[in-house]
Amino acid sequence: MAETIRSGDARSAALGGPHGYRGPEFIRALTAAMIQKLRLHEDDLLVDLCCGGAPFALEILRQVPLRYQMIGVDVSEERIARMPVHSGIRCVQMDLATFCEMPVRYDKILMVDAIAHCADHARLFAGLFGRLSDGGALLLVESGDAWWPRARMFTACLRASGFRVECGARTLGVGGRVGLITAARPRPQ
Repeated sequence: MAETIRSGDARSAALGGPHGYRGPEFIRALTAAMIQKLRLHEDDLLVDLCCGGAPFALEILRQVPLRYQMIGVDVSEERIARMPVHSGIRCVQMDLATFCEMPVRYDKILMVDAIAHCADHARLFAGLFGRLSDGGALLLVESGDAWWPRARMFTACLRASGFRVECGARTLGVGGRVGLITAARPRPQ
């Protein structure tokens, strides 16, 4: 199902202004959609993989008072260093493959524009499945239309890993389409 999220005007976006594609209005609106898709609650342990400077993680903390400290994971020391010191996010420098091998469980995992950082999607999704608690959820968010044709492949890899999958898109007022794939680890029967 597609819906419109307004994000400033076209002139502002074209000029790269503060209300453009990654401006505050866009971040607030998309974050609200991500919170809904993840069914994020204050008692969830959340990981933001490939968090970069963590604009969405920081906005999540504004919208949901998480009881547990959020974890931001990025391979880049430079991007981790850009994270505000008192952000409430525990920053970890690590690549995706290493994260997938960690013997720790999380309730929710968020990946925004991160799929391009992994060559082996089947291995990544199997590893992420193993990191989620029963009933946990993974949300993949990818911007632009270029990734959309690959959504079918991502969905198949996620299902092969054991996830229940829901795939959809949000059309932005000025920024094009954002793909949202929610993958849930089923609870045992």
